[in-house]
Amino acid sequence: MSGKMEELSQALAGSFSVSQELNSTAAPHPRLSQYKSKYSSLEQSERRRQLLELQKSKRLDYVNHARRLAEDDWTGMESGEEDKKDDEEMDIDPGKKLPKRYANQVSVPKVY
Repeated sequence: MSGKMEELSQALAGSFSVSQELNSTAAPHPRLSQYKSKYSSLEQSERRRQLLELQKSKRLDYVNHARRLAEDDWTGMESGEEDKKDDEEMDIDPGKKLPKRYANQVSVPKVY
């Protein structure tokens, strides 16, 4: 039994290192590098540019939709949907979907 304790104490003595220095609060944490990998500024600027482009396109889509609602002009909507279908290249034809002209507007009920 004492032989096993000797082996265990030698194994623990080799794997642990105890120092007499006080811990410094200014030193980085030993596992900080495992927490998050830092991104370079180039990647962040690229992500920001993509986000701004997406916001710009959504804003333009919203403005065009509002303009179509105001003018009741839906002639350009069908051609945009057909272009999207051509890009997908699917074998199954689900049929022609009707445009959602009244998706973002309030309907007024008819009174008889």
